[in-house]
Amino acid sequence: MSQGLKMFLSRYGFDVEPEMLNEQIVATAGALFRCDAVFKNYLEYLANASWRFENVSGIKCEHWGALKLATAQKVVCFPEEDDFHEVLSEDELIKLKEEAPKYKDLVSKPHCIRTYEEISKAHQVRAEKRRLLGSLVKEAKAACEKG
Repeated sequence: MSQGLKMFLSRYGFDVEPEMLNEQIVATAGALFRCDAVFKNYLEYLANASWRFENVSGIKCEHWGALKLATAQKVVCFPEEDDFHEVLSEDELIKLKEEAPKYKDLVSKPHCIRTYEEISKAHQVRAEKRRLLGSLVKEAKAACEKG
């Protein structure tokens, strides 16, 4: 097992010994890695969004995750939509919808929707793969203990 894979799995809270590795664990870790790459790809764009929210609307969002920032961006681009309650509080949603006209010339709608879709999908896949990896590691550990 490479040090990179060991460190990656450890970062997700999995202590995997080399004898526990199998194709499923490696493939699932690879899927998680690709999800992380999506988040990294949009890091600068979302950092700029965070800065804009604070400077345009006074919204402090330095502790918001990528999904929440991408969702907030989508709200200011498409305030007429109403499927954001799982990520944003009612107060945040109201504030962003009221402030949406201020962002008209500051945010690209095509880039916003692409970012939201990719971040949202990566968030969902990451959650699924993290659960799967947990069960795969548990199975592999049990198999190694049986010997």
